[in-house]
Amino acid sequence: MLEPRNLLEEGSAPLSAFQSLVEASIGPDWGQLLPSSIHGTLRETYGVAVSPLAAAKLFFLQDLVTAKRCLEDAWMFEKFANAVNGVIPDFDALQPVTTEELVVAVAAIKEILPKESLQGEVLAYATATLLHDGCWLAPPGLEGTQSIIDVYMEKRQVDMPSKDTVEKALTGGEVPYDVGLQLEIWKRAKSAVDTYLSSGVAA
Repeated sequence: MLEPRNLLEEGSAPLSAFQSLVEASIGPDWGQLLPSSIHGTLRETYGVAVSPLAAAKLFFLQDLVTAKRCLEDAWMFEKFANAVNGVIPDFDALQPVTTEELVVAVAAIKEILPKESLQGEVLAYATATLLHDGCWLAPPGLEGTQSIIDVYMEKRQVDMPSKDTVEKALTGGEVPYDVGLQLEIWKRAKSAVDTYLSSGVAA
């Protein structure tokens, strides 16, 4: 992994790396401190200022282990998704995410809180993102959206693929063009997650 100084300067590492850093530097109760105190301690310990992206990831990491607002509020979730995808969140502007970025955000949540799942308006936000991107087969990690997608597609009188067709696609069999497109979305999403989880690893 990156050295602490580089991690704080670049901010590119996954949330688990930041969690390990603050727990080692401050202790298990770091989440109860003000962000300014956390940044100050890290700056004194490692002799480097916390970059804006690193600060955003620390902010949302702290939220995940305390208030969990980004699991309940769609606006906060969007900003969380921005941060873990390497985009500094702008709380004064819309910053919609793609399906790939959405899957990365879910993977980041699972890193810290393995048993958590999307609920309420955050689940609705995720579903709307998938439909906007033309994804009607929920990628792994977002299975909770499928029942909502199914209702939407049924109301639009769209024929969904059979279970056999999907299973055939997943095992590499020949599939219709539209199912193939869904699997391409899945592949891009998996690649995005792999990149996120390996970010900050020294080459």
